[in-house]
Amino acid sequence: MTQDGDLARIEFSYGITPEISAGLSVRYLDTSVSLDGLGLPPIPPPFDQFLNMRIITPALVAAWDRRDDTIYPTRGSNLQAEISHSYTLKGVTGDYSKAFVNYTHYLNPTAKGVIAARASICGASQDTPFFDQCSLGGTDAFRGFPVTQFLDFRSASLQIEYRHQFTKRIGAVAFGGVGQTGDSFSDLSDGGTHSAVGLGARYRVSKKFPVDFSVDWARNDLDEDQLYIYVGQRF
Repeated sequence: MTQDGDLARIEFSYGITPEISAGLSVRYLDTSVSLDGLGLPPIPPPFDQFLNMRIITPALVAAWDRRDDTIYPTRGSNLQAEISHSYTLKGVTGDYSKAFVNYTHYLNPTAKGVIAARASICGASQDTPFFDQCSLGGTDAFRGFPVTQFLDFRSASLQIEYRHQFTKRIGAVAFGGVGQTGDSFSDLSDGGTHSAVGLGARYRVSKKFPVDFSVDWARNDLDEDQLYIYVGQRF
């Protein structure tokens, strides 16, 4: 199954205080879902109703940011929340809503070490398309699973990472996490608890700013491996 399309997002936030901000975001998504090869049977329900969709999603966003640095934080915390309602402009599904909260805390136990921990929860309404549902890796930056592997209307996860800077340029991380998805928060445990651990390498690309080129390897409880390459920190 292949999904492609066009995606655009704009966000405006106002600083109420130096630490607290709130604002509005708007996302536009025009997407289509198709099978990868010829001669395959049609896409079965309920996924067949999400084949061609055009969606616009306004959302309220808020943040309470007490980090000492926005690029490479070593102390403090960051609380982020978003509540959205999506309007279906094209497609057979109805409108739907979604909300999530991410809380991240940072500790600096040694001069060159940082501990980062994140707790996340997500909830979506029953009409939410599968590609917009809560998932491990979708809104919480969870590593170890493809974002479409564990999808449902509720999710919760907890992650922890240790970051160490060996030199001015070279660093490494070790991380782990556990998460659950389910039809409701009371049913999260029915699908089991999913976990992953991993290691990562960091190369600081700038002498002026603490921006890292990151490569992470993760192995999940199903003995599957995932590789992540990106710029910056995962959270």
